[in-house]
Parts: sequence; structure tokens; C-alpha cells
Amino acid sequence: MNNQIYEPNTTAQRFRTQERVHVEIYGRTDKIFCKLENLSTSGAALKILNAQVVPRPKDVLKITVDLKTLQKTHIKYAEIVWINGLDLGVNFLNQEEAQKRISKSI
Repeated sequence: MNNQIYEPNTTAQRFRTQERVHVEIYGRTDKIFCKLENLSTSGAALKILNAQVVPRPKDVLKITVDLKTLQKTHIKYAEIVWINGLDLGVNFLNQEEAQKRISKSI
């Protein structure tokens, strides 16, 4: 099975995944639980599985992936660039970029 997929609106090669992640939206208290559907060096596609809040484009996120088999946790910061129903597209940010965007919105 080939885990590579092609999406014409992306610049980086994406890889399929089925990891479960929890997502914090900066400025809100509730978490969103998602499935990480595909991943690249520049961003990812997520599917919302359970949410108490509705995310919005431009929301800054902290995405936590618990890699249980490796006994590690990986954290990525991102910004929502598109929403289609329960599907989200995000671009990754470094921590400094995330802090700048958060401080602009306050």
C-alpha cells in the first residue's frame, strides 16, 4: 500500500496517517479530538472526532500527538487555513510564529 497522496493545492508531499490527536485552540478552554489524516513538512489535514467548540479559519492551534508505541509525545503549532465540514487544513508554525499570531489577536 502506498501511503503517499497527491493534493493539487499543496506544495509539500503528504503522507497518510491515522494518528489520534488532541488540539487546543488558543484563546479557548475546550479541546478538540481529531484524527490526523495526512501530514507533510508544512501542514496537515485533520478530521474532527469530538469537539465542544467550533474552530475558525486563522485559529492558532497546539496539536499534541501521543506516540504510545514510542512512549513519546510530539507537539506542533499550527494555523487553520481551511475548514470543510468536520475536516480542517492547517499550516504548521514554529512556537515563535504561533506566539506572534496569538499576541496580534489579543
